[in-house]
Amino acid sequence: MELWLGEMIRSLPAGLKNEVDGYLDEGTFISFAGQVTVGEASDSENGIEQKGRAGKEAIQDLLKQPAWKETEWRVHENGNYVTFVLPPGLHAESLLRASLLKGTAFWPGSVLEKDEGKDGPAIELVRDPEVFTVVFGGHDEKAIRTGMDRIAEALSEFTARFEC
Repeated sequence: MELWLGEMIRSLPAGLKNEVDGYLDEGTFISFAGQVTVGEASDSENGIEQKGRAGKEAIQDLLKQPAWKETEWRVHENGNYVTFVLPPGLHAESLLRASLLKGTAFWPGSVLEKDEGKDGPAIELVRDPEVFTVVFGGHDEKAIRTGMDRIAEALSEFTARFEC
């Protein structure tokens, strides 16, 4: 688990931390906050490229659900992630905390793609209160659907509060 994510979970009040720990103990916690990759998969014989395509297709299908209607999103063609812009008034870290209680995490910010080889890595994760990123690489279609459904449920709970 990423260091920042572990720290965030440890900082939750005891009752909420216990909820998250339940998912971790059961092995059902899904982290979409993993390593971002940019570029085509080079190992298609092991199914990496096919798995990436299946992940993108699953996400594009899931994003047709009503919970996502107020968000803008972009599935990055050369990467293993999707970036979302949240509705006004909803912050990525608040949604992350709600999603943690449902057993799923994501990166609360955006991915800055840079020219590879120019003073460091080709990508940089940047905190942004209005944007979050789902890194689906390394997950099968079932985990992607389960995790995205959990985030959608948390998002629906937030947006329901703002609807008149």
